[in-house]
Amino acid sequence: MKKLFLTLLTLILCLTVFAAQAETIELETTMLENGLTFPTPANWTEVELGASDYEEGFILLLTEEETDRCMMVSTSKQSEDISNADLLEVYAGDEDYVGAVLNENAHDHQMVLYATVDQTMIGYCFMDTEGYMYSILFFNANDEKISDDNALLQMVDACMADTYFDEDAFWLEDEASYETETVMGDSGVALEMVGIEDGPVFPIPAEWTEVELSNADKNDGCVAAYTDEDSGRNMLIMAAEVGEISTEKLAEMLTDDPDYAAVRLMTNDHGQDLVLIVTADLTSGGYFLMDDDGWMYSFLFSLDGESSMTDDDMLALLVQDCMANTYFEN
Repeated sequence: MKKLFLTLLTLILCLTVFAAQAETIELETTMLENGLTFPTPANWTEVELGASDYEEGFILLLTEEETDRCMMVSTSKQSEDISNADLLEVYAGDEDYVGAVLNENAHDHQMVLYATVDQTMIGYCFMDTEGYMYSILFFNANDEKISDDNALLQMVDACMADTYFDEDAFWLEDEASYETETVMGDSGVALEMVGIEDGPVFPIPAEWTEVELSNADKNDGCVAAYTDEDSGRNMLIMAAEVGEISTEKLAEMLTDDPDYAAVRLMTNDHGQDLVLIVTADLTSGGYFLMDDDGWMYSFLFSLDGESSMTDDDMLALLVQDCMANTYFEN
């Protein structure tokens, strides 16, 4: 039993070590109506739940048919007096579970991570302010041990890191109990996923105003522009045919360009290479990416006037959120 405890505790506390060697499961952001936000696997199949399932507290069940990996979200009414520390005490004292530990992620959200003794399931749970406990569980439909499934453990780590209650969540009018069409990131700006024909899929601020482009703007390669009239923040999307060069080569070319104060080649969770840039005068920044046909797509962010965008933390986070969710589908 002691050896098993140490094995499971290592599994829980060192998920990122396993993840370094694992395949990557693509994730998207899901939000519940109460603002609970967490990642879910983008390409897994949603299992249809019945009325009795919802009555028992099941919210969402996803499965990867090829591997029988599963992710389940459920909730149950407890008491407003119960804390996450109380949950830790319950799971630590239950002989069916092992390695229970209280974690806090970068969103300042606490949760109790634990695994079953037979190593067939790992999950985390937490309380909201209304006395409801939420459980997010990961397992294999065939009751196989998951302690050696590095990809699944990596996903658990990623889900824990980005689970939180978003009090300012933006909701589309939809009867569904959760919404995946809108992405919420660290910036707190609701992002709607759109795409350019034969080009990339990318987010735009859902509540910003679209700017009408002139013919001259369009001739210059402007695709769309958006502004937040209250803050003066702006987003501009451009497309230009520059020749068949890779995004990596583009980064090398821009590094020596005096018009840019910073140039950095990055790869997001979609496996998409992008070039992060900040202009020399610090008034704008954003990112570029190339397709296979010689087209360069530019996503530029700025503030009204000559203000330095580097002083606006929210705008910097918005650039990060958009980069993380920009990709080519094929």
